[in-house]
Amino acid sequence: SYGAYYSWYAVTAGTGAQSMSSGNAASSICPRGWRLPTGGSDGEFQILYNKWTPATWTTYNGKNGRWLGAPSASGGAFFPAAGYYDESSPRDIGSNGSYWSSTAYSNNSAFNPYFYSITFTDRSPKYLGFSARCIAR
Repeated sequence: SYGAYYSWYAVTAGTGAQSMSSGNAASSICPRGWRLPTGGSDGEFQILYNKWTPATWTTYNGKNGRWLGAPSASGGAFFPAAGYYDESSPRDIGSNGSYWSSTAYSNNSAFNPYFYSITFTDRSPKYLGFSARCIAR
């Protein structure tokens, strides 16, 4: 009920190769006119998080998650705690949110907002299955 999970290689439509250790992937699975947000300490996910730093844990439309950017639909974006998919099964649905950015961190990891109810971090192994949240170009 939370949507699909993608590895970083899949969400970047193959342009985010394992040998890519920095920079933004050239493409994504986002629809025409949309793209993946950038990651890292100056990336678009971090900017959105910084706009409303309380980013409090809440329930919206029956899903746990966080509002980023503002505390409601008027100016903010709700990120459900969709969990993630490891090598064998879904994990932490309802208590963890993980979304891919277009930005590589190293050969084996990429930037992503990854939040539990109280923490916010930003890089994970590229093979894990996370959600995608596209933004308009």
